[in-house]
Amino acid sequence: MVLGAALLGLVFLMAQKIWAQYGPPPQPSIWAVPGAVISTGSAVTIFCRAPPGVIRVCLIHYVLDGNWFDCTPQGAQEVFEFSLKNMTHRNAGFYYCDYFNGSEWLQNNDILELVVKKIHIKHFWSLLKISLAWTIGAQREAQGCGGALNVVTHQGRPA
Repeated sequence: MVLGAALLGLVFLMAQKIWAQYGPPPQPSIWAVPGAVISTGSAVTIFCRAPPGVIRVCLIHYVLDGNWFDCTPQGAQEVFEFSLKNMTHRNAGFYYCDYFNGSEWLQNNDILELVVKKIHIKHFWSLLKISLAWTIGAQREAQGCGGALNVVTHQGRPA
């Protein structure tokens, strides 16, 4: 009885497939720099890591009324780069990469969700005042005027 149970356990263990991965964990096939959450008007670079043998990559932006895509020139490389400028809310959404290996198109299941946030108006005005103060201060210094420059808000307090 014990021998039968042990034998059954051994058969069960032999029938199981044990999947192990050696080395570092897999790297993502798609990612964004500076990140997946960006501000309106900023730029982002999306990278697609290609499987071996791929010679062309297309970045696909899934939108309800169709897909937008941008394809790289042909040539074998490991990582393909797509630079997107002046991002707006229309650029937000889901991106993925399609790969061409010379004979067929392959698709990876990895998806990047890109979020484009509006700049909060309070922060915008603060940045504008600081930029204006720096510009005026630099101009005054260049003209030899010197002295401190205070930026005053509409409430009469220094910014």
